Amino acid sequence: MTDQSPQVLTFAGFRALLPTRAANADKRSSGAPLLLVGSETYPGAAVLCARAAARAGAGYVTVVTPRNAAATIRAHLIEQVVISFDESEPTQAFELLLRLSEQSQALAVGPGLSLSPDIGAVVCELLTKTSLPAVIDASALSLCRPVLHELRKRPCILTPHAGEFARLSGIDQLEESERPTRLRAFVNESGLTTLLKGQPTLIDDGQSLHQNPTGTNALATAGTGDVLTGIIATLLSQGLSPVDAARVGAYWHGLAGQAAAEHRSIGVLAGDLPEHLSTSIRTR
Repeated sequence: MTDQSPQVLTFAGFRALLPTRAANADKRSSGAPLLLVGSETYPGAAVLCARAAARAGAGYVTVVTPRNAAATIRAHLIEQVVISFDESEPTQAFELLLRLSEQSQALAVGPGLSLSPDIGAVVCELLTKTSLPAVIDASALSLCRPVLHELRKRPCILTPHAGEFARLSGIDQLEESERPTRLRAFVNESGLTTLLKGQPTLIDDGQSLHQNPTGTNALATAGTGDVLTGIIATLLSQGLSPVDAARVGAYWHGLAGQAAAEHRSIGVLAGDLPEHLSTSIRTR
């Protein structure tokens, strides 16, 4: 029997689940997520996602992005690898990603991507032809809809906000009181762990419902979802299951938001959050 009453992670439980780096770790064994992110219009989403992945403890972060976004992204990322592809050549882009996936441990797909048919083809091929655990966010939630039924075969986390969830689940709008019931129905149908952003954020894997207790209204600013995706990608690459990566990632993201808000009473930016991931643990 599945449980529909929400479980709430404690700080002690969060710390117990949070992966630790082995004494003899190398950069790839510390977590090597592969991020398909960014576009000419939204290069910042790629930067935020990659920085969050690195600050969450990944040892080797690879960003793959369309060529027209690469220069801007490289200007902001010096520790992460940035590899570009020609958006008009989806077959070559997929082959590139396939090679890179063989050296990676998890995928993050979506932040900042365009909704072009060519990008959609790349996203669908990557998600259906590779076996890495994946966190799917933002544009990729729309792009992957034609193959959503195929994704139940692999460990995935969907991270929609309310509007994205309404489109994914085929409902007109999501009433606040219906969130747990609608989420469980969608997860039962799709077979995919889903993190539904909101106040509070809910995570459901079809077996248990989790309610995230951390966070602040300072997180209501552009780009914070891209940060969350990067955190979850690292946790997946470090071996956490989808449901644990989702609930640990949401908890940590909320802690970082609280720490950032304590440091800056107004004007917290998404770019502040990665810098507070470490301090948010030490100060609790």
